[in-house]
Amino acid sequence: MTQKNKYFLFASILWFLLSCYGLFSEADSSHSGFLSQIISFLNLDQTNWAIDKIAHFSMFYIQAILIFYSFHPFKKTSFIYIIILLIVWAFLSEQLQSILTMTRHKDLYDVMADSLGILFACIFFLYVERKTYEPKSQSMQKEN
Repeated sequence: MTQKNKYFLFASILWFLLSCYGLFSEADSSHSGFLSQIISFLNLDQTNWAIDKIAHFSMFYIQAILIFYSFHPFKKTSFIYIIILLIVWAFLSEQLQSILTMTRHKDLYDVMADSLGILFACIFFLYVERKTYEPKSQSMQKEN
């Protein structure tokens, strides 16, 4: 494992822990102080559902990217194993939310947002890696 991969692995673990805090902390419906003023000003009370789905999408997108760059799964099977583990974590995290917290519940739409984040991370990773490791002769042929 290269030094760069170790940094990505450290970032992945840190992101996972921060995500767990966000996923399993009690939801507070009463906002106070400055946060309340921002929510009121931006009229976000009606868009909480969309914000929640965007947060789930982003959380799993970033987690997947960090894991992909930690392990660089060039073999098809290892890439698929990582995707399966991430999707299992998406389902499991929703189950655990309803068990570990009093104010959160499992939501199929959250799992769908999580899975879409993983899917878009896969597409991004494969596109960037294909461009990065494409032989120079192939890129020169495309230009001609």
